[in-house]
Amino acid sequence: MAFALLAKLYINAGIYTGTPRYNDVVAMADSIQQNKNYTLDARFRDIFLPNNGPQINETIFAVPYDQQIAGNQFTRFGFFYYLVNAYGFNVGLSIAMSTTPEFYARFNIPGDFRTKTWLVGPQFAPDAQGGFTTTPVYYPNTTTQIVITAPLILVQPKPMDVGNTTASQAEGVRSIKYYPDPTTTQATRLNGNDVPVFRLADIYLMKAEAELRGAPTTAVSGVMQTPAYLVNQLRTRAGAQQCPNVTLDTLLDERARELSWEGWRRDDLLRYGLYEKEYPLPNDVLSMDKSEYRRLFPIPINELKLNPNLVQNPGYPGR
Repeated sequence: MAFALLAKLYINAGIYTGTPRYNDVVAMADSIQQNKNYTLDARFRDIFLPNNGPQINETIFAVPYDQQIAGNQFTRFGFFYYLVNAYGFNVGLSIAMSTTPEFYARFNIPGDFRTKTWLVGPQFAPDAQGGFTTTPVYYPNTTTQIVITAPLILVQPKPMDVGNTTASQAEGVRSIKYYPDPTTTQATRLNGNDVPVFRLADIYLMKAEAELRGAPTTAVSGVMQTPAYLVNQLRTRAGAQQCPNVTLDTLLDERARELSWEGWRRDDLLRYGLYEKEYPLPNDVLSMDKSEYRRLFPIPINELKLNPNLVQNPGYPGR
């Protein structure tokens, strides 16, 4: 875990300190791979199931959750309410979180299982493999099949509001990467899926990026781990087409496909100089604050009061 944390710090070191440390990223990645406790799991789906845990071979560090440990509410806020019975549970949910079509468009590789971690289009009952059957799912007491649409079309005057009709509720791609937990109850609406913070797949991608940014290509167990080799290890696991050539741009898209909803997109966009790029939605009237000082978070006021040696980061109010 320490090596993984260091790799994360080193890969963004150039952003925060002005001194790139890509060679150190590779060194940390190789140190992790020398620990034989960590290997890629055979099935991408298994890493995020409600009963995931220590048996997952590639998870280096995870936050554990169950029905007693509050925190994992991905299904409560990210699932589509009218699909609860089809997925084997019946709990009141909030239709709150969805994904922009711009981000979802990256899931475009034939055969890629990772595409099945999204709900979009006509909805069909799930199968035992984490995919879908040919049995349509209908809105309750109707013969109307549920259809989830990718575009998020805002309705004014409220900001970030898509309306409250049945059709507008179905706007926005939903993630089921953290697969819905059938043991969740109305009392808690919690999920038992542990949430990985560091896993081996991310280590592969960080090493690939460090090599593309100038670090030397190194061998592990006698195999030269080029960027293409590392990326294709993950594509093979996902059943996706192989990638003959990897560039920094294609690697960023690969990180999106592999690591969506795992909390690293902000770091990635900062590193690529894309954090201030706008991704407007139809009818969006909000102006984005592109101030670069927001690349750093503010130091909490309580911490400033406790430690007089701390100085607030530039751009934010002081004490």
